[in-house]
Amino acid sequence: MPSDPIETLLAENFARAASDLEHDGFAERTLERLNKTLVARQALVWITGGVGALIAGAQFAGMTRLFSPFVAAVEQTPSLNAAASAISSTGLAPQFLAAGAIAIAFAATALVLQGDR
Repeated sequence: MPSDPIETLLAENFARAASDLEHDGFAERTLERLNKTLVARQALVWITGGVGALIAGAQFAGMTRLFSPFVAAVEQTPSLNAAASAISSTGLAPQFLAAGAIAIAFAATALVLQGDR
């Protein structure tokens, strides 16, 4: 039968081609390239987060001055007086608000990093 040698030849060629493709390292190279991109992105986010933290730290006194009128207004409000007096009795209420604003910025950075996983 003339078709039997062709089928055998095709089967052998397909088996050889499949064997070559299995060991060409494509998957490993692709995963390595993706991991390098992920590491570079994470490094960029960490560096920008560090620069942002430096800028936020330098602005802490200005943020405290910014929140001071708000704290004074809350202390003047009778319905909020009990809660405000508990916080402001320490004398650090504007610092707490400034620290909270910086913590929100750090949390946003953490959410960006979480997106990588």
